[in-house]
Amino acid sequence: MRFRICLPPVLSVTVLLVTGLFAAGLMAPDLIASGAAAPGGAAEAVMALDGQLLVEAVDPAAEGDRRTVRAAAEVRSGDRLIFLIRYRNRGEAVLPGYDFVAPVPHGVRILPDRGDMVRVSVDGGRNWSRPDSPLRPDAQGRLRSADALRLTHVRLRLDRRIAPGEAGTVAYRGLLL
Repeated sequence: MRFRICLPPVLSVTVLLVTGLFAAGLMAPDLIASGAAAPGGAAEAVMALDGQLLVEAVDPAAEGDRRTVRAAAEVRSGDRLIFLIRYRNRGEAVLPGYDFVAPVPHGVRILPDRGDMVRVSVDGGRNWSRPDSPLRPDAQGRLRSADALRLTHVRLRLDRRIAPGEAGTVAYRGLLL
């Protein structure tokens, strides 16, 4: 499998997803990044990535914060998943932001986020929409409502500059059907 990070036109990064299978057949992201030099001979920009799959549980009998998060050694239908991505700009150039694009594992519904960072696609990344209202193009090219179970890709957009050496974490949530 491949993850793709789409940067503004000056830079592009491709990420190879080295997979490990969990009991339910989901892929655990262990990410390796490689960068492409910017036009004009600029220094190579490399984004180091590391991924982790977590399971979120809510204990109705617990007092206070009833939410717990654990590493996903095993997942079952109905589990709420957190796809955690840690990144670090290993290059010498400031990145003006980036889109993190990943295939959606079979049987996972991507959940809406509180902000406006997560988008989904049902057509391989040509069109993007909110996870709670996925869209697909019809025969005339107009966007129509689509089945959330037919998602092909998820995109997280960071609309800010990422300095050399800067690190951070982004995440998106899903539900294993």
